[in-house]
Amino acid sequence: MTTTEKKVDTVDTTKAKEEKTLSPDEEAARALNKDLRQVEAKRRLFRRTLIQYDRIKKRFTTSLEKLAGGATEDKSENPDKDTVIAVYRLVRNFCISYNTHDMLDRNEDKQVYPKKFAADIDSALGSQAVIDAFAQALKAEKAEESTSLLPAKIDATVTKKVTTFLEKHDKSEITSKLEKELEVMSTDIDTKREELKAKRAEIAKTRPKAEPRASSSKDKSAAKKSKKAKRDEDVTASTEERFRDLIKEVNLKVSRIQLTKDDFRTYSDVQTEVDSFLSEAINDILGIK
Repeated sequence: MTTTEKKVDTVDTTKAKEEKTLSPDEEAARALNKDLRQVEAKRRLFRRTLIQYDRIKKRFTTSLEKLAGGATEDKSENPDKDTVIAVYRLVRNFCISYNTHDMLDRNEDKQVYPKKFAADIDSALGSQAVIDAFAQALKAEKAEESTSLLPAKIDATVTKKVTTFLEKHDKSEITSKLEKELEVMSTDIDTKREELKAKRAEIAKTRPKAEPRASSSKDKSAAKKSKKAKRDEDVTASTEERFRDLIKEVNLKVSRIQLTKDDFRTYSDVQTEVDSFLSEAINDILGIK
């Protein structure tokens, strides 16, 4: 057995022993905490989806209005193509946002027309050539690639039908649905946090209190010096160094992620983990600031 294997075996054995020593209340607290983190991650995902949906819709709806009105300021060099891109982005925005909610618990590709609205979207896009082009663009990994797959021009009726479709469905299927989910999850999170707080308080009462250890004046003096040295180290460390340490931590976590093609479940789980880490990183950055 190699040294690495021995270390892994030792860690696994230690972890197993720790898990065996947990009391029923501690097991319940751990399960509750895990459930709480999952709901919090889901809320972050839905909140980000809602904000992004509104932002993208507003941006490209405004773009279509300017292109249709022939605004002189920031006049487009290729208004036909820009109209196609704006319509595509509105369609894509609806599809991805709807699928994010609908496919949350399913390991499926979200970059497709939702089955529920596929016929309506096909009808709005009109010709099979436009339908196929938009569907291929949805699969593209980069914005530049998706743009190259789109047609050079679409009929004015397509723009009208797509905006009519969105006006009919986006509130009931996207914004209102996500807002309701967020409200329910926020209430659920508050409840779970109170339950976890109470459970941890109960566990703390059952644990034996640590006996105060007699310490000499020499020990106290050494502890004070250690704390002061730590504070001095934090102060002397430049902001740039602290940022670099944070970036190293991010890179380390990202390098451990292994993704395979079409593994949408893992991709979704990684997104959740990254969102959670970003939240922690933001707090660290604010602390540095």
